[in-house]
Amino acid sequence: MKFPPLTQEPIQHVDCTPDAGYPLRILKAHRENYECRWECDGEMSDGTKEMIAAINEGCAMRATLLDKAIAILEREGR
Repeated sequence: MKFPPLTQEPIQHVDCTPDAGYPLRILKAHRENYECRWECDGEMSDGTKEMIAAINEGCAMRATLLDKAIAILEREGR
């Protein structure tokens, strides 16, 4: 199966300076990548559209979980 284009380019590099902010930079970059969505267009079958919608929904759910984790870590100053 050929996947449709993403709505944005994913982040592929993170500043890996070994300091206290490194874990949070990784989480934030990973979180930002969940803003990438697969585009659905009229040329897809209904089954493919449903699958793409499910993938996008999963991304949104994971983004919400990471938002909570990032907020906790930022509050704790990690």
